[in-house]
Parts: sequence; C-alpha cells; structure tokens
Amino acid sequence: MGPFDPTGVQVEELNDLVEQLSTERDQLAHALESRIVIEQAKGMLAERYKLTIEDSFLLLRKSARSARVRIHDLAADVVRSPETPQAILRGLALDSRLRAAAIRERNETMAERSVELRGKYAEQVDRFASSDRPTARVRVTNRPDAGAPNAS
Repeated sequence: MGPFDPTGVQVEELNDLVEQLSTERDQLAHALESRIVIEQAKGMLAERYKLTIEDSFLLLRKSARSARVRIHDLAADVVRSPETPQAILRGLALDSRLRAAAIRERNETMAERSVELRGKYAEQVDRFASSDRPTARVRVTNRPDAGAPNAS
C-alpha cells in the first residue's frame, strides 16, 4: 500500500461517505430516541391498566393507527401527560379484552377517591365532635307547635 495521494476523486468520495454516514447516524439516533419514548409509554400503560408489555404495545399501536397519528407522537403524549390521551381510551373501548382493564382502572380510581372522601368526612366529624364550643339553642315562638314549655 503506497502513500495516500488525495486526488479530487478520492476527496469527493470521502465527503460523500462522510455525508452518508452522518445521515445514517442521525436516523439511528432518532430511531433510538423514538424507541425510548415508546418503551416508556408501554411501561406506563402496562402499569396504569395492569396489562402485559405486549398488550400495552398492541394498544399503543392500534390506538395510533385508529387516530391516524404516528406511534411516537402518541407515545410522547402518554409519557408527557398524567392523564391517558383520548386515542388510548378509544383504543381500550374498542378492544373487549382491554375494555375490562379500563373498567377495572376506573373502578379502582373511584374506590380510591371514595376512601379519600370518607377519610376527609370522618376528620370533619371528629373535629366537630371534639370541639369545645357550645352549640347555640334558638327558641322559636312563632311556630304553632311552639308553646309554653310543658304545656300539656
């Protein structure tokens, strides 16, 4: 192998190769970033609706297709928002197997909220019962059944 002789043709070929490799690197970086968001969304949906990872991916893919959006964009919405996007909810409603998971999730959320409200109510009742403030008694004299005490 002899010494490197950079002619115009070799430099042009190298520039083309560098440009091609740079484009390929950018595409792979974008694909990896997209895949990370999809994996996060799959995990969130699996945890939120008690699904397997495979079922959560099927839900994500089916919902993206039904809503005519890119799966990456829908996955980003799932990851970004604490509430489930409408496209996912529609996907749950359309798949009978997943519908049960959505109903279960809704019932669990309602049960948690009910327990929370009962706790707050109990705290208020306890606070009212333990207060040392006297209750006010009002004598009503203009009612027909309000007469003199022990009138009978």
